Amino acid sequence: MGAPLQRVVDDWALGDFKEQIQIGSTHDLNIQEVRALGWIQPLNLFNETVTQDIPGDWSSSSYIRQINIVDAQELKINIDSNMFGDDLDLAVYRDSNENGIIDWNSEQQASSGTGSSKENILIENPESGNWYVVVHGYDVPAVNTTFWIEVEVLKGDDLTVEDVLQLNESQINQSFPNGSVRLGGLVPKDVINLNLTANTPSEQGVWKGILELVLEGDSGIVEIPYHYELNEWPTEIEFLQIQNGEFRNRSSPVSLHLLDRGGGFSLDDLNFNGSISANGVTNWTDWEEGIKRFNEGIRTEDGKKYTKVIQGTSVWGFIAKADGVVKGVPCKKGDVFKAAGWRGPARYTRGNIFAENQNYFQWTGPNYMR
Repeated sequence: MGAPLQRVVDDWALGDFKEQIQIGSTHDLNIQEVRALGWIQPLNLFNETVTQDIPGDWSSSSYIRQINIVDAQELKINIDSNMFGDDLDLAVYRDSNENGIIDWNSEQQASSGTGSSKENILIENPESGNWYVVVHGYDVPAVNTTFWIEVEVLKGDDLTVEDVLQLNESQINQSFPNGSVRLGGLVPKDVINLNLTANTPSEQGVWKGILELVLEGDSGIVEIPYHYELNEWPTEIEFLQIQNGEFRNRSSPVSLHLLDRGGGFSLDDLNFNGSISANGVTNWTDWEEGIKRFNEGIRTEDGKKYTKVIQGTSVWGFIAKADGVVKGVPCKKGDVFKAAGWRGPARYTRGNIFAENQNYFQWTGPNYMR
């Protein structure tokens, strides 16, 4: 009587729920029992192919699909042709002797052949094991055709019905004095309230639960679907110490915050794949090996005013040996300069090796001025 029975979950911590549901009808339902099954993932195929078979000979059937059933309460199968004028039949077989093949004369469990292609089969409490869904092309004028098929293996105890209460006539009139919007403005004749408790499905995907209203006197079962979508989004990563894309020319701790709203992950599964390049020439995929090679390629040359730092065949930069003036700009001992060439530094300092903040130069060299 309320909103459609559906739920979309992005945060798995909120996957479990308890929901109050009201079900009403303009007819007397005479409900004997309310039960729930789920979660399940129905098999829906919309463009399956079948050909003209030998009419009435199930062993000639051109479409066979194997399914495995374990501890199920119901097996439901529906089919219909995508083309007008076809006559398709449906049957299910169980591999009772477990020989891996269909014994056509002894293993059929149910069949449906109505003279059209709209066929359905319902088997309660199917035995566990391998089953075969067989579609038979009894009359296919075009020789081959396509059809859709839906297979539901109803099972699971993740849905529980509690506190079922059937409203009397006075309560119904009090609750719906102007009728029900969901029933087109009519006043319902039968209304029940219940609580539905659900556990989160085992994995991401689109799931389906079933509320079953068992009617008195073998009058049948009314099924109400509950659609549940469980999403799994990528883990959110926020770098707290050393920002994403930042370079350092020394060993530094890395701190980051990981937020996973889905199924989670194991810290043992986290891997660090470092990538270091020296002046865009050499690539090292192993961090420790990269540091080792970089350090082995470092050498210095002392001059009167500066220490020249060389890595490989390039000048990494210059470091002032004492307080002084560089190209008219005052400098302090330890100031770092970008190389203007092999022989001397650029004009302005890019940080100091004795300063706490060393973000002005990286392992690749002093930064450009901005």
